[in-house]
Amino acid sequence: MKIQIPEKYKDLQFTDGEASIVALLLMLGREHGFDYYYTFCSHDVKKIMQGFSGSMTFDSAKTHNIREIIHIVGLDDYNWSMKFRNTDGIYGKRGWKPKTVDYKLTTTRGIGVWCYLMGMWRTRGEDFVNDSQETFEHKDANTSLSQLDYPNFRIDQVKDVP
Repeated sequence: MKIQIPEKYKDLQFTDGEASIVALLLMLGREHGFDYYYTFCSHDVKKIMQGFSGSMTFDSAKTHNIREIIHIVGLDDYNWSMKFRNTDGIYGKRGWKPKTVDYKLTTTRGIGVWCYLMGMWRTRGEDFVNDSQETFEHKDANTSLSQLDYPNFRIDQVKDVP
């Protein structure tokens, strides 16, 4: 399965999870603008990148590859804001269409995560991105034989504050 990443990052070596984060930020930027920070639930980012939600912080070595191109701000333990560090070269010569290249996802898990993200993108529509400056309230997964509930995958966008 192929996803689109900015052409200027084609020579960087990404894991499937890192490439998915880059591609998702590219899609968010196309739709809502590259000047915004997008706030993610940190557990969602960790699951996208490595498959589990423990022992990874926004400034850990596990995020080193993408921190070179994406500014990651840990608002608290459960909220991370992200945007591309430098958008120069992401847009084409006329400035209206980002230049992209294909990145091939190689793992079954990476393909499955990307399909989940695109399913959320398509089914939630306008609700996928919430224009808010509030952080996400942390809620643990509530599991039992009768109920499995986790308020999963929400994104906010916040303009840069001078």
